Amino acid sequence: MARPVFINLPFNGVSLAVLLFALSVHNPRTPVLAGLQSLDWIGSFLIVGGTICFLYGLQSGSGGTHSWSSPSVVCLLVFGVLILVLFGVYEHRFAQDPLVPTRIFSRRTNVAAFLVLCLHGIVFIAFDYFLPLYFQVALRLSPILSGVSLFAVVLPLSVATMATGWYIRRTQDYIWPVRVASALMTLGTGLFIDLGPTRDWAKIILFQLLAGLGAGPLFQAPMIAFQSHLPQRDIAAASSASMFLRSLCTSVSIVIGTVLLQRKLEGGQLTAEAGPEAQPGHYAAAMRTMWIFYAAVAGVMTCTGLLIEKAPEQEKRETTSVESETPT
Repeated sequence: MARPVFINLPFNGVSLAVLLFALSVHNPRTPVLAGLQSLDWIGSFLIVGGTICFLYGLQSGSGGTHSWSSPSVVCLLVFGVLILVLFGVYEHRFAQDPLVPTRIFSRRTNVAAFLVLCLHGIVFIAFDYFLPLYFQVALRLSPILSGVSLFAVVLPLSVATMATGWYIRRTQDYIWPVRVASALMTLGTGLFIDLGPTRDWAKIILFQLLAGLGAGPLFQAPMIAFQSHLPQRDIAAASSASMFLRSLCTSVSIVIGTVLLQRKLEGGQLTAEAGPEAQPGHYAAAMRTMWIFYAAVAGVMTCTGLLIEKAPEQEKRETTSVESETPT
């Protein structure tokens, strides 16, 4: 039996200490009873219940516990979607202090930035989940070498994320980071279609490099665009709503990718071909259809990013700056 590795505990401890001593949050000193009464309890129960039903139905169908046509899976998926729709109707029509105010989607840029965040989550989780499968099953790499191979996407992603934060802070421009990064992510994801059963390290590293450079800026640039078009009172609700739906999209993405891969493997498990009798070429070919799907989603994300505009206040400041610099 393998012993657990507590590698995350030191980092979690440092993060907790930083939050305790460095985070400064305004505390309105609201009484406990008043705070509990102000919560949207009905909306909370609806969104939790709908999410649990939907995700459990996806897990049961994709994990082989039940077939997709079984009554339990169908009921879980259908009722999960209906409860989530009911949650949206309740939040829009009846909630006095809604968890997700529908007014945050009143502008085109808000909707576009929100969709970019969700579509980015759908595509990015495929890098984390399916690339290690490709390395270990199709290329026959060990788990350690598989993790090392992922540095080609992790390192440029980290650098691009930090560079984008610096760029946006200096220029207040979040439009071009979204557009350029979306195009790079689409290109890198599309190039994954060409990955085969051979260890062509030049292609493997280059393709991951492009995908990582594209994925990094999209963690924060769309969120900044989203928040720039909202009043201060809606920023917290918009941030939590976008993170929740992004997480939901990543869960759905794994199920969709798994189903596409299993269909090409003729219903086999994802790691069933890892044995000595496996055919790596068959597994690599099966992943191409999956990468085509994710490349198409990334293409939709790129087109959606073109709809993001500058905030009216920012356009006004730039116009005023230009007029002040014009000689009279």
